[in-house]
Amino acid sequence: MASDPVATAASHNPLLTKLVAAVGAANLGDTLNSQKAITVFAPYDPAFDALGADKFAALAKDPATLAPILQYHVLPTRMDADGLITAGSEKTLQGTTLKITGDKTSVEELHDLLKEPGMMEWNLEPQGTMKFAAHLYKTGTLKTQPKAWTDYYLPVAHDLKGN
Repeated sequence: MASDPVATAASHNPLLTKLVAAVGAANLGDTLNSQKAITVFAPYDPAFDALGADKFAALAKDPATLAPILQYHVLPTRMDADGLITAGSEKTLQGTTLKITGDKTSVEELHDLLKEPGMMEWNLEPQGTMKFAAHLYKTGTLKTQPKAWTDYYLPVAHDLKGN
């Protein structure tokens, strides 16, 4: 698998079946396979499952919309994790520049954070956001640590109750 071109290699991974289907629907298989040195941030099947079957099917029928989404996940150069962190930012095939922070927060830690009481309660009033905001500050997503949820929410929400 390591010597296969990227789209072919992905087709051998049972966790990337939806990515492979999306690459095929967007007609990007040959494009990706012909690249000599690229970095792919490969979303695995649960990421696509989060879209829902109807949204995924709609995107699969719309290559003009799907292709740039997939190209956003590809860098036109081959880089390892240390190289990405050292670079700090890289331009994707889609044209967007990604900021790379080097945050080493594990998926498990993020899941634990989101499982805390109040973190996944969704209503019109923001709830339990300060711990998540602290994480966003720690990883460099927010430039300053907010003192209140209103510091990083849109002003239109400031009159709502929340925490």
